Amino acid sequence: MNEMGVRVTPTRIGVLTTMFEIERGVKADEIYKFALRKKIGLSKASIYRALVDFESAGIVSRQWAAGNTGARATFFLQCPYEAEKMHSISCRKCGRRVRFKNPGFLDAVKAASQVDMFGSLEQTVNILIVCGTCE
Repeated sequence: MNEMGVRVTPTRIGVLTTMFEIERGVKADEIYKFALRKKIGLSKASIYRALVDFESAGIVSRQWAAGNTGARATFFLQCPYEAEKMHSISCRKCGRRVRFKNPGFLDAVKAASQVDMFGSLEQTVNILIVCGTCE
C-alpha cells in the first residue's frame, strides 16, 4: 500500500483482508457485516474512508448499480500491475464478476449507438446480468 501512496493502518488492512476473503465485488455494508462476524473492529465511517482512499490509489474500483433506494456502489479489488482497464460482466444478485479485455469493444458500442456521446475511450464497461446459478 505504501508504494501506492496509501498509509498502512489496521483499518485499511482489515478492509483489504475482508475484501480478499469475500473474493467478489462488495458493498461497504457487506464489509461491515463480514467484519462484525469475524470480530474485526471496523466502523462504517472508517470503511468508507478506506474505500475512497483505495479508489484514489487504484487499489479498488467503484461501480454503481441500481438498488431499491437508488444507486449503490460496489467495490472490486484491482490488480496493481494491470496495464489496461478491463471490462466486466457482473451478476446483479451474487456479485460474481468475469473480466475481459477487448480493445475494440468500446468502438463497437460507439458505432452501434450512432451517437458521439462517449468522451473518452478509456472508460470501462460493466454489464449487469443475472448469472445461471442465481436464476
